[in-house]
Amino acid sequence: MTTPLTPKVGELVPQARGGALRWGGTNRGGKGRVTTVWRRACVRLLGTAKALEVLREIISGGIVELVGTSRDGAPIVSATKNADRIKAIDLLVAQGYGLPTQHVEQDTQLTIRIVRE
Repeated sequence: MTTPLTPKVGELVPQARGGALRWGGTNRGGKGRVTTVWRRACVRLLGTAKALEVLREIISGGIVELVGTSRDGAPIVSATKNADRIKAIDLLVAQGYGLPTQHVEQDTQLTIRIVRE
């Protein structure tokens, strides 16, 4: 019986699904999109006439979504769920303007005791 060899750190290891990953956690990746760019895009989107029109339609219940088809192929539609509507609006507002800060109570004496221990 043979034992599989452990790859060297940084060595590419082929994956069953295709592609390869570096062994040993050496690929940390980048930071992703700059948050200010993302926020500006969200604010710009919220400020468009189209976004306001869609929000008005959502609030008035004018937007429907396809939930399936009947046996004869006719579409079955339903109003968008209110929870989904609220989540979408909250996401855009949070990404565009940020979340409110919350004050955190801290027991300073407890913290000092824990640090000393």
